[in-house]
Amino acid sequence: MMRRQANWGTNNPLSISTQQNSQPTMANMIESGCYNICNVMYSDRYICMSGNHEFVGHDVPDKFFVHVVDKVKHLATLKDTATGLYLTLDPETHKVVGKTEPEVLQLSSEDGYKFVIHPQNVNQVAYLKDNGNWSWIYVGPAPQEDRKYWTFQTTNYGMSVRLMIQECTCTTYSENGKGRTRWRRT
Repeated sequence: MMRRQANWGTNNPLSISTQQNSQPTMANMIESGCYNICNVMYSDRYICMSGNHEFVGHDVPDKFFVHVVDKVKHLATLKDTATGLYLTLDPETHKVVGKTEPEVLQLSSEDGYKFVIHPQNVNQVAYLKDNGNWSWIYVGPAPQEDRKYWTFQTTNYGMSVRLMIQECTCTTYSENGKGRTRWRRT
């Protein structure tokens, strides 16, 4: 499977740390698994796919399968489990959009809780415009406010993600009124 490479021009290092160009520690990276992605500044806004394949802030979250590609460098792909599209950062439209080809993104964090989503070593981050429902998620230089930070909240499916699964789709269905989760390898 080919991974999409965006044309971001020069690779300017993202400086969210007090130490310039410091390498994040392995302990600060999340594990592969299914997550809801929530904005830190607007805590009732989650990443959700709009009808035109652009991601927005919404009060109802989409579930994402995060596949950690490199735990030391904090590299991962983010796949919307409802649509099967990957979260990508479009350098031309400056929006966060869904694509069929994955883009390896860097999830930078100092504390392992608040993450900045951006292309590797590039100061162009995903940030929520405002607290409005269906508010656009833009791509640009990291703003000073916490709207550039995202938390990854594990979804409660009653089962753990096995690290041997490289990529999956998790869907919830109802059988005789009882919620169940079905995992399918893609």
